[in-house]
Amino acid sequence: MTWKNWNLADVYAMTSDILLLGRQCYQ
Repeated sequence: MTWKNWNLADVYAMTSDILLLGRQCYQ
């Protein structure tokens, strides 16, 4: 497992959190 894979997973998790927060604020 390279740092790139970990970085992608981290970015994906951060994006998911941001999308969830955006949805809560939107509703």
